[in-house]
Parts: sequence; C-alpha cells; structure tokens
Amino acid sequence: MDDFISGASFEQAVKLYEFDRKLRLLVLDAVERIEVSLRNQITCFLAHKYGAFGYINPANFHPNFYHAEWLENQKEETLRSQEDFISHFKVNYDGFPRLPVWMATEVMSFGVLSKLFNALKNEDKREIAKIYHLHPKTLADWLHVLTYIRNICAHHSRLWNKKLAIRPNLHGLNDLQSKKHG
Repeated sequence: MDDFISGASFEQAVKLYEFDRKLRLLVLDAVERIEVSLRNQITCFLAHKYGAFGYINPANFHPNFYHAEWLENQKEETLRSQEDFISHFKVNYDGFPRLPVWMATEVMSFGVLSKLFNALKNEDKREIAKIYHLHPKTLADWLHVLTYIRNICAHHSRLWNKKLAIRPNLHGLNDLQSKKHG
C-alpha cells in the first residue's frame, strides 16, 4: 500500500489535495457570484414582465419546455426548504406551495435556475443575456457547464486536471472578447 510512482511522495499527494481544495473554494466563490446575479436578473425580469406568479403559466415559456415537470421539481424544492421566509409564507398566505417568483427563485438550485433560463422564450433569454453581453445560447451553455462544475466542487470531487464530461463552448466567449477589444 505504500507504493508510489518513482519520485512521488505522500507529502506531494497531500499538497496536491490541498491545492485542489483551495481551487474548488475559489471556483465556488466565483460561481456563487454568477448564481446570485443570474437569480436576481431572472427574478426581476419575470416579475416585471409576467407578474409575481407568471412563472406558473406555461404560455410564458418556450413551447418545448416541460413546464409541468419543472413546476413539480420547483414544488419539491419549496416543500424541502427550511427557510424562515417559506415558513412565514405558508402560515400567513394562501396558495402554498405556490410562491411569488422572488421567493421561488430563492429556493431553486443553480441547476433548476439554469433550466429556468433555458426554458424562457427566446426574446426573454435575449433580454437577460444582453445584460451579460452574451448571446443567449452562450449564456445557457455556460450555465449548464457552471452547474456541473459547481456540483463537482460542492461534492468535494477533484477539479484540478479533471477531464470535464460537460465542456463549455468557447466560441461565444471569443465573440465577447472581440467586442471588448474591438
């Protein structure tokens, strides 16, 4: 059990583990900032355009979106939530577990939020993506990748030198770089 590749040591393995742990923490910090920003943008957009409960209406989404299935996932996340604001709403308002969008998005996982963005009508995705100076497809692609990377980090899997099963499309970012420097 004490066999190592020639020149390798247990101390080097520990250092690599510590490096990977610090890298995961930095990545989680960055993804958290993106998640908070996106959560805010989607929430404000939906509330202003469709109203507090507009996300419940399937007509407000892309026709190919499995809205009923997504709503069921949202309901499960709401019922699992231990947040005080959810308990307060449940006791004081009718309609639980149906929540206003600004509460619903607070209990959504990053993956569910990413799916919500992807399910928006194309013109709505464009409006939100414009805030980030990205094409909506590029933003959706990166949200999918960031959800995957966030889960790697959150579940303490190795991140350093990992071959990602879900990889980002760099084409959209190249376009963004051209706009910034052009």
